Amino acid sequence: GLRFAARRGEVMGSLPAAGPQAGAMAAVFAPAGRVEGLVAEVNAAMGCEGLSMAAYNGGHQVVSGLAGAVVDLLERCEAAAVRAERLRVSHGFHSGLMDPILEELEGLLSEAEVSAPELDLVSDVTGGVPPVGEVMDGAYWRRQAREPVAFGAGVAALAGLGVDVLVELGPRPVLGGMAALAWPVEEDGGGDVSGMSGARSGGPVVLTSLKGRAGGGGAGSSDGGFVEAVADAYASGLALGFEGLFTGEERRRVSLPGYPFQRQRYWADAPRRRRRAGGLDHPLLGERRELPGGETTFETELYATEPEWLSDHRVFGQVAAPGAMYGAMALSAASLAGGSGYGSVTSGGMAVEEVQIHAPLVLPEGEDGGDEPGRTVFVVVGAMEETESRPVKIYSQGEDEKEWTLHAEARAGGGAAVLEAPARLDVDALKEGLSELDSAEFYRGLAAAGVEFGGSFRTVQGLWCGPGEAVGDVRVGAGRKEGEAGLHPVLLDGCFQVVGAALSGTEEARAGAGEDGIIYLPLGWERLRVSGTLPDRVTCHARQRMEEGSGDGAPEEVLSADLGLYDENGELLGSVSGLVLKRATRAAFLSGADRPDDLLYTPVWRGAGSTGAPWPADCLLSPQAAAAGAGSLGQHLEAEGLSAPAVSALLGDLERLSRGYAVAALDGLGWRRERGAEVAEEELRRRLKVVSEHAGLFGRVLALAADAGVLEPVPGAGGRSWRVVRGAGEGLPDAELGDPA
Repeated sequence: GLRFAARRGEVMGSLPAAGPQAGAMAAVFAPAGRVEGLVAEVNAAMGCEGLSMAAYNGGHQVVSGLAGAVVDLLERCEAAAVRAERLRVSHGFHSGLMDPILEELEGLLSEAEVSAPELDLVSDVTGGVPPVGEVMDGAYWRRQAREPVAFGAGVAALAGLGVDVLVELGPRPVLGGMAALAWPVEEDGGGDVSGMSGARSGGPVVLTSLKGRAGGGGAGSSDGGFVEAVADAYASGLALGFEGLFTGEERRRVSLPGYPFQRQRYWADAPRRRRRAGGLDHPLLGERRELPGGETTFETELYATEPEWLSDHRVFGQVAAPGAMYGAMALSAASLAGGSGYGSVTSGGMAVEEVQIHAPLVLPEGEDGGDEPGRTVFVVVGAMEETESRPVKIYSQGEDEKEWTLHAEARAGGGAAVLEAPARLDVDALKEGLSELDSAEFYRGLAAAGVEFGGSFRTVQGLWCGPGEAVGDVRVGAGRKEGEAGLHPVLLDGCFQVVGAALSGTEEARAGAGEDGIIYLPLGWERLRVSGTLPDRVTCHARQRMEEGSGDGAPEEVLSADLGLYDENGELLGSVSGLVLKRATRAAFLSGADRPDDLLYTPVWRGAGSTGAPWPADCLLSPQAAAAGAGSLGQHLEAEGLSAPAVSALLGDLERLSRGYAVAALDGLGWRRERGAEVAEEELRRRLKVVSEHAGLFGRVLALAADAGVLEPVPGAGGRSWRVVRGAGEGLPDAELGDPA
């Protein structure tokens, strides 16, 4: 079929598209008889059949032939006040201009085996259903190319077959609207056209597989409107296989409520966007301001989901900014304050020294679909000092906080950033002396200790470890934004993870990694130096500094290490000297998030003396004693000062309230009761779309409605069928039942 369509197009395209034999087509918005008369006038004036009827579309007709004849027809239509438009086509199809290629066109199927259609088909040649067994061979397609299209008759045939849904397959909607206009009008129907989602009153629903973009060219959305067409088809009652809609995609089913919607939003809110400066668009620093005293400030907002990678860094279940982020922010802020371009460092490199982390930056997450709270982050870069460095301080403030929290401070500059040039590191030889560790196992161990890394932070692709030493291949994923900081926080954090792997092989780290959730977090470093913008992939070599008195097996409070960053050839790209990691427990970290001054302290249990003799084991009441001392609800109410008549009235009110809610629930489900109607309980449950899990509850609601005088059980039905005693428009036996609220 596709080969025939392609060859058919080639054969038709071989006809002249320019010159005296070039063809054209036009649409004339007039009845068929009027258009046929105009065509006859043009042909009589030319003395030949220069024009033919090309299509009978119902509301309008199409003519085709020599370009000059079409121009003559358009002029006659304009003089007669008949609307006519020239069509954008390459040839004069369905006219005498097709005669030279009809023999070749018929022969295209001479050697092909053509079978009769197995589905109901309406032919646009005859305008009806072909006889059973008739095949669409070469002779049929010869007629189809030369004779006029019987579109209007075909639409009438569809209506006669009882078709109520039309689906147009094509790059843009064209024929669907024409079919709606040509649909036969019922005698008692109106002439209103509802557009592309339907037709005239009593007509079919019209669906289009793709929707062209306004202004031409291509689909108007990422899927061209196909998903909307599927939704419309489902709403029209068509049986669909939704599995095919998501072929090749990762999707999962989401459970929806089994009760009528209560107009509560279930959709995820888009992440809030942080403030960006008009000309800066920095992913971390935000809006820049120059102060008179030589200081430069940057202000932005951070959320648990913005930047997106932040939500992948969790410490003891909390979204916490990685310590590496402070170094990246200080480096970028000082570089920008010094006049370097965004996303770069100075030609001589940059250094961040004397980094001290004072408090964790924990980002709260939204609850129950509410707005996600964030924190305003303020970076202050001081004026250049004699040491050719600038002080940098990083603060944050919550929406309801009055004070600013100092998270980190450092000194940044370019003068001390010159890297020593040692001999090229032989990475392969270094790895041979270490034991390879599975990266997945490494991350599972971190998660068990309380540090959970999502996909963005799982940057260690290969890992080799030994006592106090580790080598890791660190790679930032494809999610790194173009123009992002020269030192990406996620890349630096991956290098810090290699340091953690080096420490995990020591006795001190193993002694501190117990079941109580003890981990080591960055507390600061002496110097971070980079020679330029780092690539997405680096090799990190971490070595622990062995302090005097360490190695006795007891968990150390503070550990330190040095780190080198190399390219794939072993050339030095940067280094971190004197990285200090502090032993932290869950309690210390979480208290530090709320009270930064407590970050370095851990709660300790101390023994205390007894306050008296212990209580006996039988100090609590036994079940029998508790039952003996308990009374009924009525007795309890009387003990509270309510008289017996008041208690009886209260219980009656509660019963009446329950009945009122039952009747209101049935009304809310959309049941329009008709007096005298009998309904089976199971059938009514299905009609009102109450899920089977609530069948028992639904039966109890009907029983309460019967107590309210609205229903009565049908005799002999075993309580499973009900007769309506009072319809929806009738009053209720008890007026107070009408509004339980």
